[in-house]
This record gives sequence, C-alpha cells and structure tokens, in this order.
Amino acid sequence: ASLASGDILHARRHFSVVASQKYAHHKEHFDARFNVAVCDARSGNLDKATQGFQALVDYSMVAGMDDEAGARKGPDFGRAWAALADVHLASENWNEAVENYELASIDDDADALHNLGYAAFRAGLL
Repeated sequence: ASLASGDILHARRHFSVVASQKYAHHKEHFDARFNVAVCDARSGNLDKATQGFQALVDYSMVAGMDDEAGARKGPDFGRAWAALADVHLASENWNEAVENYELASIDDDADALHNLGYAAFRAGLL
C-alpha cells in the first residue's frame, strides 16, 4: 500500500496492521503508526490525526528519545512533532502549532520554517 496511490483508506488498513500492538516491536511499527496518522490527516480527520501524532510524541518523551542522543538511537520523532504541528496549523490551533514546530528539528526544512512563521504571526507572537 502506498499513500502516493491516492487510496487513503486502503493504505490506512495496510498500515494499521503493523501499527497494532501485536507488532509493537517490529522495526516498522513507528513508521506504520506515523502513516496511519498521515492517512487520517489526508482524509480530513484532523482530530484523529492529532491523537495519532500526539501518541507518538508522547512516547518519545517517555522513551527518552526526544533529545539528540535518543534521536540517533530510534525513530525520527522530530518528523512526528512537525506532522503534529502541521495538523495544528490546519486546525488553526496557532499556539499549539508554534509550540510543536519549535520542538521539531526543522532547521533545514524551509516549508516547516515558513509554517512556523505563519503560525507565530496568526498567534500574535510577531
């Protein structure tokens, strides 16, 4: 299954299998959970996407992988923080978007930096 194919529901079902707790130790578990949340966002279910990305970033803090040393050992949690920020931006939750973009490692991501600036402007922080 591929998100690029445009069949979001099929892709979500596919990713949901590996995202299930049964496969919690599978090397692709994080990516599958991430992709389930992406499918939710693309289908317009922003609340469900927020829950999915929030669960990933919450796990990063519990696992101690939300710092630079932890990031080298595990999944790319910065990507989850940025995706969560994108969902907050789409939901017009400006302050949450700013906070999450700042927690993501977006120093070299022009689109994310632009989105951070836009969210900060809309939040009245600029």
